This record gives sequence, C-alpha cells and structure tokens, in this order.
Amino acid sequence: MEDQKEYLSELFNFACVLRGEVKYLEQAKEYIVAEYVNKGLIKIIKPTYDKRELYIITESQWKEYRKLKDRDDRLIGAGFP
Repeated sequence: MEDQKEYLSELFNFACVLRGEVKYLEQAKEYIVAEYVNKGLIKIIKPTYDKRELYIITESQWKEYRKLKDRDDRLIGAGFP
C-alpha cells in the first residue's frame, strides 16, 4: 500500500466591522476584493450596510448591562443601547 499523507483542514469565519461613509467603505471593500477575493484566498459574503450602532463590549460590561436592565431599563446610561 502506498504511503498516503494526511492533511488537516480548518474552516472558520470572520467578520470585518467598518464604520464610516459609504464611499470609504466601498473603497475598503474594493481593496479586499482585489487583494484577497480575486486571488482565491478568501470568499466574501454580500456586505451589509446598517445605520444602527454596534457596540463591542467586554463580558463584565455585558453582565453589568444585564444587571441594570433587569432592575430597570431607565438605569442604562450612555454607552449602552
């Protein structure tokens, strides 16, 4: 029997969250497409544009947010939606 090499493969997803004017976001997307998508290095899913805010917070901040929200929605201050 012939020696066969075994290879591992890994599948993962990532997201790139950009904020700015549409014309600049389009320029960034065009660069990503030219440098990575067209070369077959990554695949791109249809971009989504949204005017709603996105907050990236730590786990402790999330716990504090949930604690305040459970007590009373009016306790949520600036920095939390």
